[in-house]
Amino acid sequence: MRRFLVWMAAGVLAGAAAPAGLAAQGYGIYEHGTCMMGRAGTGTASPCQDGSAIFFNPAGIVGSGRGVLSAGVTYIGPTGSFTDDATATTTTLNDLKFYIPHLYYARDLGGGYSAGLGVFAPYGLTTEWGNDFEGRFLGYRSEIQGIYIQPTFAARLAPDLKIGGGIDFSIVKVNLRQRVDLFSTTLAPGLTGGNLGIPEGTDFADVNLEGHGTGIGFNLGVVWQAHPRVALGARYLSQQEIYINKATATVNQVSTGIILDPGNPFGVPGGTPLDAVLAGRFLPDSLLDDQTGSTKLTFPDQFVFGVTVKATDRLNILTDIQWVHWKKFETLALQFERL
Repeated sequence: MRRFLVWMAAGVLAGAAAPAGLAAQGYGIYEHGTCMMGRAGTGTASPCQDGSAIFFNPAGIVGSGRGVLSAGVTYIGPTGSFTDDATATTTTLNDLKFYIPHLYYARDLGGGYSAGLGVFAPYGLTTEWGNDFEGRFLGYRSEIQGIYIQPTFAARLAPDLKIGGGIDFSIVKVNLRQRVDLFSTTLAPGLTGGNLGIPEGTDFADVNLEGHGTGIGFNLGVVWQAHPRVALGARYLSQQEIYINKATATVNQVSTGIILDPGNPFGVPGGTPLDAVLAGRFLPDSLLDDQTGSTKLTFPDQFVFGVTVKATDRLNILTDIQWVHWKKFETLALQFERL
């Protein structure tokens, strides 16, 4: 087996080409309730009463009454482009549309206790470029879908203090697509495509990796009414390590259109298509045959601290400070069965 690195860079998951690293970018989703979106995502110290506190601060479901049920879908349409500094060539992201769901139910149990259930997607989304994208050998499609299911329990410990928490069960899907460059591929011991004069950027294989996994974590929150006009809140969402085993790596040959000259290193007659020579690498049980792969994906932990000040009877001032441990997700280490 051989290990490859996959990088998060500029919103793109990169594939297995050469072992080097690039800085990670965020792929978090924080739009999980209409009320909180109307507050620009603030409200950890004063969660909304629509059940979304299950995600934003589990302590906030105390006081849900006989039950509150809410659901919604957030539309996200990412746009972006990449410009090569050397050639000034600009490539735009493919037009994709995403509908991110959330569902909450919470109710009081009596005696200052409350319970609820939430379904949301704090991490995910997809970036996709055309297969002629200059970075296609690092990756031209990257998809991560992570759905959290969180049963939640909360309690009022004192008139001015509430706590809550939940266990997060995640269901995750990963899909990565990349092209393989013949220029840097070893065709014989000590011989790469570049040694044969094959131009850099010659596609000859397309790799499609798809796998599923599950994870578990937790979400904790607290709300303290420090003063009749001042509330403090904090919430911690733990990291999750997702092990994706037995992912399917489908490898398809891509035509190069190259015709070999007489006296070529492969010992075949001049005029033979290079694609015919390379076809053997895609046969069953060969290096580029369909195979399995595995990886570990880390969803980073989050910490949010919030303050709500009731400045007047008609004016509330809400402030949140959020920290996300993005360094926990810089690379994906892919391990294939034969590659």
